Amino acid sequence: MPISLQEKMFHEMEQKEIFRQAQRYAFDYADNVLERNVFPTVDAIANLDKYIEKLPGPLQKMILPALLVLSLQQEIKLFLLYWLRFHKY
Repeated sequence: MPISLQEKMFHEMEQKEIFRQAQRYAFDYADNVLERNVFPTVDAIANLDKYIEKLPGPLQKMILPALLVLSLQQEIKLFLLYWLRFHKY
């Protein structure tokens, strides 16, 4: 009988490897963060054209609501950053 997703997750938590992996990713990010660009390079932005393609039927109908949610999340982040900058709590 195949192992369920829940059982797999419990096993990963018991073995702690998932946490060690997350720690490695965090340290790797912290070690290299000063070398990363704050904003995409001109070449990176130009290369985004490579990813433009028509989505298959059902995905095409889902993408607009997903983009709307993402844009709202971004607006909320910007509002919170602005608010926190000017309001001491």
